[in-house]
Amino acid sequence: MTKKSEKLELNLDAIAEHSSIRERAAAEAERATVDLKKAEYMAGHIGEEFDGVISGVTAFGMFIELENGVEGLVHISSLMDDYYEFYEDRYALLGSHTRKVYRLGDPVRIEVLQVNIADRNIDFIMAGENDAVRDRIKAQLLGQRSHASARSAIEKSGGKKQGKSGSRKKPLEKRGKGGVGGNKYVNHAKSKKKGRKKK
Repeated sequence: MTKKSEKLELNLDAIAEHSSIRERAAAEAERATVDLKKAEYMAGHIGEEFDGVISGVTAFGMFIELENGVEGLVHISSLMDDYYEFYEDRYALLGSHTRKVYRLGDPVRIEVLQVNIADRNIDFIMAGENDAVRDRIKAQLLGQRSHASARSAIEKSGGKKQGKSGSRKKPLEKRGKGGVGGNKYVNHAKSKKKGRKKK
């Protein structure tokens, strides 16, 4: 065995590890490029309706894959007809009052709500919503994203969120029919209690 081959054999593990890291980086770059092109394409189709299939269900919503291969998110707060709970074992979202179910593999019809090309995010809503609902959902999603970005920046800087000393915020109620900021059914019950007069 020559000195060169001995040296290569000693460095074989490091060479293989470096090769694997570069291969993963190339695959991630390819995926990011494909996602970017999909977002750019869908930016030209905002407001249009498409048929799709539920390709993923999570606690924050469901991913819908269209026939053209594009995948986007229907956020749980945009499902305005009920309060939906996530059942991980069934890969499903179940409406508490209507008992409507969205399961993995179910066909759905969606509308492209908005596209963020920089973040490569595509947001869908269920087809048939009116303009007022669309605007409300857009505002909710924008608020959630800016809050998440601020939290991410704070975590990266290692700092803590600044606030007024002694001020306490109300805990957020569950999202559902009322969207982010409260459940319609919970808020309705609270307003009824407030309206009762003491005798």
